[in-house]
Amino acid sequence: MKKKILIIDDEYDSCLLLKTYLVAKSFDVEVAYTLTEGLKKLDLLHPDILFLDKQRNFQEMHCP
Repeated sequence: MKKKILIIDDEYDSCLLLKTYLVAKSFDVEVAYTLTEGLKKLDLLHPDILFLDKQRNFQEMHCP
């Protein structure tokens, strides 16, 4: 079974480059361009690996 990877990053080109490389290495890759979208995919997919942009501005997410 392929390992699932989730990439959360707002940089389209970075995501495309990383996804292209990982798919070529036989990983199942999903991409989210916002934190909100990423959290939904994280909950739905339960990926084995998560790539998260550490420079990401998380102001869009309002945590209780």
